[in-house]
Amino acid sequence: MNHEILHQLTKRQIQILTGIKDGLDSKTIADKLQLSRHTVDTHRRKILAKTKSKNMMELIYQATKLNII
Repeated sequence: MNHEILHQLTKRQIQILTGIKDGLDSKTIADKLQLSRHTVDTHRRKILAKTKSKNMMELIYQATKLNII
């Protein structure tokens, strides 16, 4: 994974990643950020595509390691 890409995530994408890292599901993240669940799910897909991550666990590991979240 290109670590530079992780630094290009938007503030909203980082908020969603933080929620995922904290073990929250999409519905809970949506409620917390006052978004629809669909919007959160769309952000999740875009984050994975943008970072070319295999899965969310790999992405969370890399983002935590780089102190992004």
